[in-house]
Amino acid sequence: MGLAKTGLKLILLCALFIPAACCRPAASLIPSKKSAAKPPADCWLLKPVSYQLRHSAELKFRNKQQFLEGFMELDLRRRQARLAIFTGLGVTLLNLEIKPQSFSFTDSGPHNRKEKRFAAAVAGAVGKIFFSLGDYQQGKSEITVKFRPGPEGTELYKIGTQPAASGWEVTYADYHNYNCARLPRRIVLRNNRPKFKLTLRLLTADILKK
Repeated sequence: MGLAKTGLKLILLCALFIPAACCRPAASLIPSKKSAAKPPADCWLLKPVSYQLRHSAELKFRNKQQFLEGFMELDLRRRQARLAIFTGLGVTLLNLEIKPQSFSFTDSGPHNRKEKRFAAAVAGAVGKIFFSLGDYQQGKSEITVKFRPGPEGTELYKIGTQPAASGWEVTYADYHNYNCARLPRRIVLRNNRPKFKLTLRLLTADILKK
């Protein structure tokens, strides 16, 4: 339990700075600006469906690094998510319900200030990764979006603020055909002030039947 507590403290310290993302150069990008055409309607983040996603996460802040596991129910029609996060030792860190501008704990236990700040940071990261394209499409967010040609059509590549040097960026890469949809297996979020990097690796993906 000593190791678990130490890992939890490290995670809580790092996660205060979560709003973050990474990009890498890519050829044949299709830029999309406020004056440009709307994103393709078949983009996976715009479909009114619900996914069950299991992923691993790598957090980096300064010289600290932590690996986590996560399970998410992502409802893109209602634009909300239920998220559970675990340490590599199986310790539950968070159970959250997340919406674009708010979040709540799904368990009834007490939560101290650090846990609330950690939860707010995680919710902010989820919003940037999964809800920003919807905000962009509705004209609610001053961000830029880039797509690139893929083997089965245009793929979402990058979302971010401008200028990137003082904002955040998310990149979506390594698209894979799951049974439910074609989704990116690697999503990277980097914030530049302060600098913080979160890498999600999608392990499984299914449609949530309700």
